Amino acid sequence: LIHQSTKLSRDDVISRLLALSTLSIAAGKIFLGPVIDSLGGIKSLQITLLALVMCLGSIGIAQTCPTLSSLALYIIIVDFGFSSCWAACVKTIREYTEEKRWSKEIGRLAMAARLGNAISFAFFAWLLQWASSRTPANVVTSGVDTSWRWVYRASGAIQLIPLAMLTHFGRKGRDDLAIQKEVKSNKAEQTTTRSSPMVSLSILRRQASKPEFWLHLLSRTITMVLVSF
Repeated sequence: LIHQSTKLSRDDVISRLLALSTLSIAAGKIFLGPVIDSLGGIKSLQITLLALVMCLGSIGIAQTCPTLSSLALYIIIVDFGFSSCWAACVKTIREYTEEKRWSKEIGRLAMAARLGNAISFAFFAWLLQWASSRTPANVVTSGVDTSWRWVYRASGAIQLIPLAMLTHFGRKGRDDLAIQKEVKSNKAEQTTTRSSPMVSLSILRRQASKPEFWLHLLSRTITMVLVSF
């Protein structure tokens, strides 16, 4: 993003984008929970991954440098959908595995998420450095360096791998009669405890009355601020 605003400094632009990102994640966690309960884990993940591919790919292949408003819109869409990934993964585990394996599979999921974060940070840092090294010096000094687009291109392409795996294993799982019975029993539970955005907001309201909620929120806020530097 080439900073061309005369009213906002670069730091102001970055802080506003981070604020939009955080608000989008918070909104997604509240409003996408009922959607995941309705659609199911695998279908929710597939929709989210398709949205990620389109948004990341649009930034990566665009011929012109994105404006602040367009980049902010992409960030809102990506983070809004990304916020549902953990809930959708847990929902998928509950649908396609036996109850006695839930704790073990969720633990493996959490470990894989942290490992994936570490690998992706290292890989995309290397990719950005590689792309920058191949960019002519006169392009960099002119302020139109677009080597960062390789990160968005690669990130969008990588989403196709879990999308294909979800499609394959999801279809295979649905053919298993035992898993079908498990899915039906889970759906029967959903009919008795149907969720909605209002239910999510009421839970949030109850939790907000506890001091632990605000301590955890303060801890997460401090962590996000430190990470942003």
